[in-house]
Amino acid sequence: MLAKNDSTLQEAAVAVCHLSLDEKIRQICDAREDYYRRTAGREALLRKTTSERDQAVEELNQTAAELNQAVAERDHFRRLLEKHKININEEDT
Repeated sequence: MLAKNDSTLQEAAVAVCHLSLDEKIRQICDAREDYYRRTAGREALLRKTTSERDQAVEELNQTAAELNQAVAERDHFRRLLEKHKININEEDT
């Protein structure tokens, strides 16, 4: 009400209004930047975790392949021993 009657007060009220808007805009921009920063951090963590998971799966698959190969070799040697009637059980020695 006072601003309506006094041009200086009216200018001050407009300046305060603009500053308030600028502050709100700054807060919105800060919030947006914070969102982008956090999102980038989460995406980087997701890429790192995915890479580590993929590496672990690859190592697990390699270990499983090696185990399967070892089992196949063991079975092969058992069949050979049985074929030649060779008993290597410790209880029989």
